[in-house]
Amino acid sequence: MEFKRYNTFEELVNYKQDWNALLSQSASHVPFLTYEYLKTWWETRGGGEWPQDSQLVLVAAFQEDHLVGIAPLFHSNNILDKPALMFVGAIEVSDFLDFIVTPEDLPAF
Repeated sequence: MEFKRYNTFEELVNYKQDWNALLSQSASHVPFLTYEYLKTWWETRGGGEWPQDSQLVLVAAFQEDHLVGIAPLFHSNNILDKPALMFVGAIEVSDFLDFIVTPEDLPAF
């Protein structure tokens, strides 16, 4: 499994269909994890809930050039003003945020 980090959703736009197909096979198949939902959430930082200087950290896992896992994360200060790595979509707007990976690939991811 090869891991790549992306700093924008645009870098993964060619994998949008693969992202959503992987989500449909994921243990956490919820609408709050679709490419479109998380990209929109990120563009507005949850309606202004998070600072504009937050940094997107999308980690994608590939196996033989096939997308097998996504960690949709961002770095910002949390509610205690401490640096934290959180799921894109956090905290109050979206439910059931998780890694996007099939149950079979979860241990390796």
